[in-house]
Amino acid sequence: MAAVSLSGTAIFEVEIENEEGDIEYEEIMISPDDVEWDTEVHDPDRQMGTEYVHIGTAYVNGEEVQWLVYEYPEGILNYIDRQTNGLNLSKDFTIGLEFEAEQDFEDF
Repeated sequence: MAAVSLSGTAIFEVEIENEEGDIEYEEIMISPDDVEWDTEVHDPDRQMGTEYVHIGTAYVNGEEVQWLVYEYPEGILNYIDRQTNGLNLSKDFTIGLEFEAEQDFEDF
């Protein structure tokens, strides 16, 4: 199983109401450090092995947004689903997978 790597900045455009009651747009930037990751087995019985989904969660203007990064077969970025909760994602991270080094516990 690989780990998700993010680089760059994600930018969301959100509507805000100014003092005069007019709608303006504000850009909110999210850094890779603002995203918390969890990994789940999406389908353990696929033809080429287990399919994993890496779920990245962040909060933008009080709204939860998620990146669902599907890894299938193992080590290959298969699909990215962006769940923006109605917010406009004007620029996304550069998203990839990197392998975590396996530790050989016999050396310890």
